[in-house]
Amino acid sequence: MRRLALTALVLACPCVALEVPLSTATGGQPAIDIRDAQGRTVSCIVDSGAMQAVLSPSLAASDPGHALGQVHATGAGGSVLLPSWQVEGWQLGDHQLPDFAALLMDLGTATPCVLGLSVFGSPRVELDF
Repeated sequence: MRRLALTALVLACPCVALEVPLSTATGGQPAIDIRDAQGRTVSCIVDSGAMQAVLSPSLAASDPGHALGQVHATGAGGSVLLPSWQVEGWQLGDHQLPDFAALLMDLGTATPCVLGLSVFGSPRVELDF
């Protein structure tokens, strides 16, 4: 079974590595299951090249976090102004993720979120295939 190994730096615990099952999203990207604040399982793409997390507006609407305002986001297609959202209470396995900011954007995929480096802090993410 493929697994995603997230080292201790990810969860601010320098003594333990965390391994979680790794699946493949519809487009072939690596994905992991996260539990949101209501305990629902949400499949999220892991994008080690993304600086920010991205949530679909429908996922944010059911999240107990709060709006943070508008942010200029720059990507390959240029710069756009996007709403941002404070995500609170998410868990990866048995570990609580720190609250994080995410951009809100329709992802156009069945996967409602992308987890970028902003979620993992100063991570060392190892994809073990």
